[in-house]
Amino acid sequence: MGQPSRRGVLRSLVMGAAVAASGTAVAAAKRQRPFAVDGGRAPWELIYPLSPGARLAGGWLVQSLSQVRKGASILTLQHPQHGEASIHVCAHDGQPRGVASTAMLDLVIMDGRDGDQPTNERLGRVIMDIASRIRKNETSDTADLRTLSRMMPHNARIDAYGPENL
Repeated sequence: MGQPSRRGVLRSLVMGAAVAASGTAVAAAKRQRPFAVDGGRAPWELIYPLSPGARLAGGWLVQSLSQVRKGASILTLQHPQHGEASIHVCAHDGQPRGVASTAMLDLVIMDGRDGDQPTNERLGRVIMDIASRIRKNETSDTADLRTLSRMMPHNARIDAYGPENL
């Protein structure tokens, strides 16, 4: 058996941290205490070379990227006709639920809907392009593992905070 790859080791670390964090978050929610692992800086290195104001396909622009809060970093996109789109970049537990995903992360559109309507196709393509960028960056030497370890799977976030608080 050969040496494990950097990607494999990083994925194992993040998945382990996500599982541990999700269990802690659910227990904290049951005790009705806040889950206190948020903070740090916004993980711009994940979507490099994108930055605020970057133009994306279909007229979308990158507006902002938050630090990790409640288990996710929120990427806000802006469009002149369609308004804002809030994309939650969170961990996944091997079963991604978002519009796009990578080996470690899930990109979930948070628009108040419950999956009963299809995603705007152009926005979906933009999110898939962003996921492609993340795939290239998530295991790079510049990736901040502390940031990734603060991310939780989407379902664990819902269990911990409730969908109305994400």
